[in-house]
Amino acid sequence: MTVQPQPEALRLADCLDLYVTGDEFQWDIENSAAELRRLHAEVQQLESIRFTGMRQKNQMAERNDELKDEIAKEAKKNN
Repeated sequence: MTVQPQPEALRLADCLDLYVTGDEFQWDIENSAAELRRLHAEVQQLESIRFTGMRQKNQMAERNDELKDEIAKEAKKNN
């Protein structure tokens, strides 16, 4: 069983969670970790949308090829 490496944004967010300053910068650190996680989730969503679009494009290209073949066969039959 192979272990998937943790995405860099999540690794950095985890590191920030461990960094405790106890001063006014603590809020910035916590917000930075949260923003890294939010951005990672958004990237995951965009990649999913892109993958779906690419799959649909490939399916449409295959169907287009099938229709071209059918038209060519029909034209050959009529000549």
